[in-house]
Amino acid sequence: ELMLDAVDQRRTWLTGELQLPFGCGINLMIWTANVDALHRHVLDAGIPIFLAMEEKWYRYGDAYNGSRQFLIQNPNGYPPRIAQDLGEQAASA
Repeated sequence: ELMLDAVDQRRTWLTGELQLPFGCGINLMIWTANVDALHRHVLDAGIPIFLAMEEKWYRYGDAYNGSRQFLIQNPNGYPPRIAQDLGEQAASA
């Protein structure tokens, strides 16, 4: 579960002044078993997409880990990345 809360200045736990965009430097990754179905649901709900669906491979040691992913545009600046694991491939020399 992930909760993206609205800003409420009545909160007592704030440690400093809040300035937009709040999500600078944060990467929230949410894994799902069916990224295409979730992507369709997001589009049907009219939620803005920040980064279109893509297949991306990330180097990790002697291998690449893959994911099929997209990012949602959250009004407060936190861009959740929704991804499905594509497994691992050996890195070529």
